[in-house]
Amino acid sequence: MLTDNGINVVFSSGNTGPGQHTLNPYSVAPWVVGVGATDTAGHLANFSSRGDFASGLFHPTLVAPGVDIVSSPWFGNY
Repeated sequence: MLTDNGINVVFSSGNTGPGQHTLNPYSVAPWVVGVGATDTAGHLANFSSRGDFASGLFHPTLVAPGVDIVSSPWFGNY
């Protein structure tokens, strides 16, 4: 319903390492952008779930910096 209304759905690919069957199952839906992590050198982070890059579905859609990221604290309601 979200994508039908123009809203992008993004999930982490997961942080369970290099195995082929470590992807977050929600990150591989065809309408989802699945995001893996890179390290400070721009390489795939050792903890980032990879899936199978040869597969048309079971891999991260994109990767983004995921190591040594500094962010401001969130002070919202839980």
